[in-house]
Amino acid sequence: MAFLLFIVGVSAFDANIITYRSVYNPGETFQAEVLLDEAPSGSLTHINFDLYREKSIAALIFVEKLNDRHYFIYFNIPDAEGGTYYFRLKNVKYLEGEILKSFNKNKEFKISNLNPGFDYLIENQNQDGSLGNIKETSLATLALKNVYGENAENALSYLVANADPLGCYPKGNCNVIDTSFALITLKNFNQNYIKTKNWLNDAGNNFDIGSWQLEANGNGVCNYNNQNYTISGQSIIDIADANINLNCSSRFSFILNHNYLGSSHNIIQNSGNNLTYTIDDSGCYGLNYRSSCDYISTLYASWALKDTGENFPQDYLTNNRLDNRTIDHALGYLIYNDEYSRDWLLNNQINDYWSYYSASISQSPDYYVSALAAYALKNEIIFEDAKNYLNDKTGNNVLTSSMILHLLFDDQVKFDSISISPGIVNNKNSFDLILTNNGNPLTALIEAPNFTGLPSSVSLIGSSVFKINVPSSEGSFEINLEYANKSYTIPVILESISEGLVLLPPPRDALKFILDKDTVNLTLNKKDILIDELKFTNEWDVDISNASIILTGNLGEIVKLDQDHFDVVNSGGMISIEIMINSDKNPKLNSYQGFVVLKSEKTVDSFAMILNFKEDYESTGEKVFEDSEEIAEEESTTSPSKRTEDKKSGNLWWLWMVIIVIIGIVIFLFLRRRKVVEEDIGDFIKKN
Repeated sequence: MAFLLFIVGVSAFDANIITYRSVYNPGETFQAEVLLDEAPSGSLTHINFDLYREKSIAALIFVEKLNDRHYFIYFNIPDAEGGTYYFRLKNVKYLEGEILKSFNKNKEFKISNLNPGFDYLIENQNQDGSLGNIKETSLATLALKNVYGENAENALSYLVANADPLGCYPKGNCNVIDTSFALITLKNFNQNYIKTKNWLNDAGNNFDIGSWQLEANGNGVCNYNNQNYTISGQSIIDIADANINLNCSSRFSFILNHNYLGSSHNIIQNSGNNLTYTIDDSGCYGLNYRSSCDYISTLYASWALKDTGENFPQDYLTNNRLDNRTIDHALGYLIYNDEYSRDWLLNNQINDYWSYYSASISQSPDYYVSALAAYALKNEIIFEDAKNYLNDKTGNNVLTSSMILHLLFDDQVKFDSISISPGIVNNKNSFDLILTNNGNPLTALIEAPNFTGLPSSVSLIGSSVFKINVPSSEGSFEINLEYANKSYTIPVILESISEGLVLLPPPRDALKFILDKDTVNLTLNKKDILIDELKFTNEWDVDISNASIILTGNLGEIVKLDQDHFDVVNSGGMISIEIMINSDKNPKLNSYQGFVVLKSEKTVDSFAMILNFKEDYESTGEKVFEDSEEIAEEESTTSPSKRTEDKKSGNLWWLWMVIIVIIGIVIFLFLRRRKVVEEDIGDFIKKN
């Protein structure tokens, strides 16, 4: 009696998991087909499939069996964190001889979701629109701009309403840091920020901005700048130098005023027979208007001023930074591209984060300064790791969360998401099609046979239900839905399908040219012939049939392809064809342009080509298409794929005999004859 064994192992049994999208938003419907090499020992059900990332994730999975080896699966993407996930085919039992084995396979895809910190911010927004103090509200407004626009506008309204009449922040208690962040926000929202910018410009310790006057109250004679002032009561003395030295014959009271754009500020008040005072001209900023220097305030003010195109005190920043403090180098590199600060940041990163101080002093992570440091190094190889580290650090407090989101996740937008039900219709002549909008209101386009009664477009807010009745005379068909550069294909199967027939369409970009540029722009000599290889590949899991290359514009008059139709492009396969430009050496026009288009029924890829022809143009360069080969310039060199013989030079073979006798004539003729070379396209690209 034979015994049935259960073994997990590797065998020839395989499955092809076919999808046509690689990125999904939460709520969208994942569709997949599974084609098995052979029938399993039992029918597959929902327990043979799951959504996985480190562990199984709950999802309501629907499975339609089309035949013993063909299954169609669909489910709605849950509201999961963004990142890489796997659709798993698991525990598929099959017999190999008398041994029962189990088969598993994964299909990778991505879920694109908003960072949860955006929801954290709106949960902490007050009814008046604020999210804390001015600095916090300003940063949160910037963070929410692309995701929750209405919340951002409410926060912006709070900022505008709480400006001081002088333009500074907050109203009645202006300080440099709050005003700096408010200025950045107002500018980024295209608000009127002129008064705010002017106040911040004037708030720095700079003698040359505005005018200075000394109010002297008393009776007597005062000497300033070798000039005597006889004062009875009150006198105003214009100050022309940062160093003030005033000597009086009796006791006076003094008030030093600074005036700028209609605003007047008392800087100091003093009394006595003498006044000696030096106006700070270092360019630094204090905590408040023209107060004693504070480096952090100067950093933020400089950041805001640079953002608005104003001058900032770079010398002060460079000469007074603390070498062991991260924020000095993060903002220093952001503001004035200090290479030392760049090297400092790279050298003091600790496991993808930064501490408030250098790594030798502290290893405790500071998420706020880490966001600034990561953003400063956004063009460095370490940026993505630092960004990923901070991805889940956006729910601790409003200030830190806002800084991380504004600087590192400003590319995120509130997603568009439509789910469909069902994802496939199998042997039903009557069914309800449910379209549900899970995101922003949008319009979806529908393509379906007329008998379905479906509209060609529908504006979706919430769910819409369409009752479909299929006449008994109709065969299988499909319903196509498009929205926001995305699409669904819903197969409606009314009869048995052929073995191996794939129902889902390929991704629109499944066929791709192997080319590292969107435009090929060449300048050629009118007698040049360019020959090269043009390659493309099929990146889908299934063969694609009936592909063509089409030349648009007037490219067909000057470009020749040795093949432009392809019955099948194998999955993962690459096809190479020869492309020849100016084969007749007789361009009728000086310029040719258009697109080279690679298309099949459901896919398209293209690149632009611009060809300019000039007389006596000497062309050299690098390769244009993948693996192109240079063609030798010597006229005596020939090969089947690189034709370098010129008809004119071919008629001058006898000159080689003359060279032996009259070398001078040969040199004369050689220097003046027209040298025409047929080169590959790559020889021209450096010139373009």
